[in-house]
Amino acid sequence: DAAIVQWRGHQMVLKWNSAVLYDMFEVEQRGLELLHAHRGVLEVPQVEATGVDNSGNVSWILMPSIPTGGGGKKAQETFGHGLAELHRAGEREGVTEFGLDHNNYIGRLPQDNAPASGWPEFFIERRIRPQLEAAVKAGLMPRSSFSQLDAITRKCPELFPAEPPALLHGDLWGGNYL
Repeated sequence: DAAIVQWRGHQMVLKWNSAVLYDMFEVEQRGLELLHAHRGVLEVPQVEATGVDNSGNVSWILMPSIPTGGGGKKAQETFGHGLAELHRAGEREGVTEFGLDHNNYIGRLPQDNAPASGWPEFFIERRIRPQLEAAVKAGLMPRSSFSQLDAITRKCPELFPAEPPALLHGDLWGGNYL
């Protein structure tokens, strides 16, 4: 859940969830700190605080609310250039492996960020295969889907050109692009 709240005279975004998922907000803060450190022209909020309420049932994260921009061609161009610059952060810092120094989440689902030497390996083994395993386990996809994934995996070198590791915002949907 999320809401815009007033705190110390500022508009803030307050997000909350079950305290069982507290580390989800801790890793969100770590990710935002990483993005903020390499933001260039992009605005990335600095998390004010994370915590668990007095009852011990609710975890939360508090950060500044960034006003929605006016949009238009100039804003799109600025955003595109800023995002490209953000993506080059790994190359500038000499990062040679794909992954991150900590695991995180996609929604409520844990996401493994253990390093891999190439993008196709990282994408298949850390993103696609775990989702497929969860879908098969839940009865949403047939087990035969793994053989299709293996066929795609063999084609990855020709589908994905060699690229250096990039710093990505893993949840870049319209609500996170303002």
